[in-house]
Formats: sequence, structure tokens, C-alpha cells
Amino acid sequence: MFIDAYHLISQRDFDSGDTLQREAMVAFGKKIQYNSLTNTVAILNELSDRPTPEQIMDELEVAPGIYIRHPDPTKWYSNPDTTSRDQIIPVFAYCAAYEDYARLNRLFWATLKRGMFAQNTLRAGAGETDRKIPDPMHMTLALFIRAGGWWTAPLYPLLFLTDSIELLATLVAALPLHWQDDHILPRMRDPNDVDDNNSIIQHLMAVYYKPTPISWLNRYFYSVTRPINNGNLLLNESNPVMGALRWYHRDTFEGDGNPEIAELYRPLVDEYFTFRSPLKMAKESLMPAQNFFVSKWNNLKTILSP
Repeated sequence: MFIDAYHLISQRDFDSGDTLQREAMVAFGKKIQYNSLTNTVAILNELSDRPTPEQIMDELEVAPGIYIRHPDPTKWYSNPDTTSRDQIIPVFAYCAAYEDYARLNRLFWATLKRGMFAQNTLRAGAGETDRKIPDPMHMTLALFIRAGGWWTAPLYPLLFLTDSIELLATLVAALPLHWQDDHILPRMRDPNDVDDNNSIIQHLMAVYYKPTPISWLNRYFYSVTRPINNGNLLLNESNPVMGALRWYHRDTFEGDGNPEIAELYRPLVDEYFTFRSPLKMAKESLMPAQNFFVSKWNNLKTILSP
């Protein structure tokens, strides 16, 4: 794991612009896999002198409900006006797993005050000064509801609506097109399009916190329609979801250099994102009938043969 001078997760090229997302993602994965009987969790090469997840989240929350990507004051990613929705989504998962409802409450009210938009009124990147429309966070209402424990339980029926919308989005995403945040028009998808981190986190939240039948169906369609990618083609992963994680966090081919994050989520992918395709299920369901008719045909040939 690449850890910088702040004892926070960085990348192999020393870019820490995604530190908030990575820290919350790792904290969430570790918490939901924690084995209280053996006091262990599956993660590789973690440093023992790192701050606790709570301390890290405190450091990245610079005002009530306001987050920075990384605390280095000399870098663009310490500006809260560059913190996007993608950085914030794993924070919901962190709040759910650690039952940090006070932090979730601060995040909700800060987001509501902005009209349910993210903080990123400024384009991300060194030297960028262009203003932009911040990312809409209206659909993160489902994450607020799921992360809020019993406090948000009365809002559970709303999840049937939000999960239905997310299901439609998953079906649209199955098209061979890729929508980039900075482009209005889509382009054709290629095997290098593997930024599935937050999709996986949102599906796992729907597994552990206030699931619905629609959220299960959404996860199923995501799993069976996720195209193969370079993680499958070049790293020999059989599962496209795991392939996306492996390729994104790869330590080779100019990746971000944190394969431990992918390995942390491997058992979760194996358990919750491994489904048989509809075609395979159809073939398996027809197999008994096929075997029956083949057997009868062979018997008939035996009887008619001289």
C-alpha cells in the first residue's frame, strides 16, 4: 500500500487527489469483513502506526460536513471546492459501518444547504481555476437512508423508488457506452474503463443496510452485464467485477499501485457479485429435458437397429 508523509493512502505517482475516497473505501471494507472471533481482517501490508479510521475522517472533515481530498496545503486537493461526489460516496459507507451517525448528520445538512449538490464548484487538477456546476447528489438520498441505522428506518419505503431508478441506470450502463464526467456525449466503452469502486460500494451498502428485492436485482444485473475488461484480459481474472478492481488498483501498467485495496474486496466480490448468467441458467434448466429426449432417442435407435 502506498502511504504518504501524512500516513494517508496515496498512489504510486504520489498523487493524493483520491485519498478521501480510498481511505473511506478501505475503512468500509475492513469493517464489514472484521472477524470479531479472531480479531482479524484480510488486508495486506497495512502499516501498524497509521491513524485510526475515525482520526483519518476527522482530519479530512475540515468543517461540519465539509471534506477535503487530502490535507496537504500546498496541493490543489486540499481545497474543499474540488471535493466531488465520487470522493464523498464512500464516506456514507464509512458512517454506516462505524455507526457514525453524528458525522452522517453533519454531511446531510451540509449537502442539503447546497441544494443536494457536491462541493466541487471548482474543476479538479493542478492549476485548474475554472468554475463548474457541482455534481448532483440527489440520488445519494438512498445512501443517507441506508447509512442512518434506526434513525432513518421510517424512510425505508423510499428505497423502493431510489432502487428502481438505480436499476434503470444499471440497465442503461450495460450498453457499450461510457459517459465521462467532463463530456456530454458518450463514447464507446473500452477494456480500460474500470472505475467501479463506488458502484461496488453502493451495491455492498444495499447488501448490508436496508436491502430491498430491487437492490438485489440491481446487483444481479450489474454482475452479469459488467463487460470483461483489462483485469480479465491481462490479469487473468475470471469475474469482470473483480477484474475491474484489479485493473484499477494494479501495481503494473501505470496503475495507481494499491492492489491491496482490490484484494481487500476480493472475498466480498466472490460472495456478492458472482452470479450465473441468464444464458447459463437457461441452459442448465433445459439440461434435464435435453438429457431425457437424448436418452429416449438413443433407446429408439437401439430398438430399430438390426
